[in-house]
Amino acid sequence: MKIDRSRVRKGTSDVPLECQQLIERLQNCSRTELLDELSRIHTWTFGKCELLHWASVLDIFDKILGQAAERAADNKYILKCDTYNEQVCDYFV
Repeated sequence: MKIDRSRVRKGTSDVPLECQQLIERLQNCSRTELLDELSRIHTWTFGKCELLHWASVLDIFDKILGQAAERAADNKYILKCDTYNEQVCDYFV
């Protein structure tokens, strides 16, 4: 579910520099790089910022989830397992 930017209240605060740098890094990552980048974060040290600043990154995650989910019977979803990529499997197991 993509974020409807027209419905999100525009904040008055600036994005902290650390958050902005992380957002830009995540936006420019391939899937493998994205996993590597996220696995480096163990403690949040990036300051506080608003949802709208993260919308593009959240859209990336939404796209990944949409590609991984498959509609099953009774309007339910199942996730396809990425078994060919051991790095991904090991990270989530």
